Amino acid sequence: MQFPVWRTGNYPRTGLEVINGDLLEDFYGVIVTKVPRLLRFVLQLVERDFRSAPPSSLGGLPKAAGLTGQAPWLIYSSPQLTGRAWSFFANAAALDGRSPKRRSVVALTPFDCSLHWSSLRNEEERMNFSQVRSKPIFFCFLVAGVAIGASVGMFGGDASNRTEPNRALFEIKNEFKVQPPKGAKTVRMWFAVPQEDAVSVVREFRVAADFPVQYFRDDWGNRVGYAEVNSPAEGPITIREEFGLTRTEIRNAIDPAKTRALTTQERAALFLYLQPSTHVIVSDQIRALSASIVGGETNPILAARKIYNWTLENVDYWVKDPDHLKASPTGSTEYCLRTKTGNCTDFHSLFASLAMAAGIPTRMVYGSLLKPTLNGVQIDGSYHCWIYFFAPNYGWLPLDVSLANIYGKVFPVTDKNKKLVELTTATGYRGLDPSKVDYYFGNLDERRVTWSMGRDLIMQPPQQDGPVNALAKMYVEIDGKQFTDWTRELTYAEATK
Repeated sequence: MQFPVWRTGNYPRTGLEVINGDLLEDFYGVIVTKVPRLLRFVLQLVERDFRSAPPSSLGGLPKAAGLTGQAPWLIYSSPQLTGRAWSFFANAAALDGRSPKRRSVVALTPFDCSLHWSSLRNEEERMNFSQVRSKPIFFCFLVAGVAIGASVGMFGGDASNRTEPNRALFEIKNEFKVQPPKGAKTVRMWFAVPQEDAVSVVREFRVAADFPVQYFRDDWGNRVGYAEVNSPAEGPITIREEFGLTRTEIRNAIDPAKTRALTTQERAALFLYLQPSTHVIVSDQIRALSASIVGGETNPILAARKIYNWTLENVDYWVKDPDHLKASPTGSTEYCLRTKTGNCTDFHSLFASLAMAAGIPTRMVYGSLLKPTLNGVQIDGSYHCWIYFFAPNYGWLPLDVSLANIYGKVFPVTDKNKKLVELTTATGYRGLDPSKVDYYFGNLDERRVTWSMGRDLIMQPPQQDGPVNALAKMYVEIDGKQFTDWTRELTYAEATK
């Protein structure tokens, strides 16, 4: 996305930075309503000092020939101060468009606030300028310092503890093969493609197939590939997609005191994310269990953490004991609650049911973990899912209780489960790590690709055999009926930066 910015001359956009996952944007007008009164007071002082006949060459920012410096600020132009002063600020907004109560800081690039002496047209202007030139320089730096301090305070930043979010680059190949039966007339295929979001940048996406491929949006807004083959020949139908991915870690400094209970209007606006689906149910049993876990807590972060902790303690990932624990084939709340085990989809189906019963909007995301152990290996990377829940003043916060379960509870590592456990994690398993329990509540590692969001999907063009449970890989119908004789192989290699 390109942000409109006034610049002096032809200097590059050097002042806009991404810091701790926050994109600095919106350089017009908005910041005036967000900065403290102290900042407005300082601007008034600047305006007063510049009021003494500034050079006409500074009458408007596009004509700012009097400004010098090799690395200018990205400048916010205040219409009230045109020709007198410019405020050097950026409004920090989170990647999803909200104004976060989280770590953020405005990044400012050094700028020489001096003026060309030659731009002053006459002796009188030069005399006036010589009397006041020190004041604008002083106030430029004063205002810049206040802007940095205000942004840190406003958005909960802690510069002393700041670390950059991790980032990883991958080259990914996803290959689908469908083996239609003899006599098949029409094969319709909907396949997952990488979704771009605030932390995912897809590069050079391309698809190879022997037939036309189109792209549509399903009812959850996911971009989906679609192809149709009539009277297919013998042999498999193959679709191969390849792309580059730059993925950034999601890191949040969560403070429950900075959110509040959802209002009636917010719940109405987020109605979709409070609705059950075929396998994510909200029954009387779920409501009673949710109430016993949450205990009347209305703060969505505190309530979600209680459900997270309960799920972590009462359910075990099936890979810990593959001889006795199994995952459901669908990702089921009922299965996970009854058996107290399952895979990532079972875990998060149960979490979503309990959270929605407590009035917390949730959405389930399907993707794949890009594990170091499979880097450059010709073995399918499978899929994984995680959750986002909504908290006012924060927006959508991620969690992954299934991975937290791997790291947060002691279990014996044997020859039977060692490889499964290793392949289940995003960053490798080296034994008990309680820090991961806290990390995966509100944060996500960077080794992921997103395929889709939501359950009970309605495709476009619409499928004929009922809602699609989820789209982690592909969905196929032959002659109007769901067909499952297909394979997907996901492989990837981590790219150098």
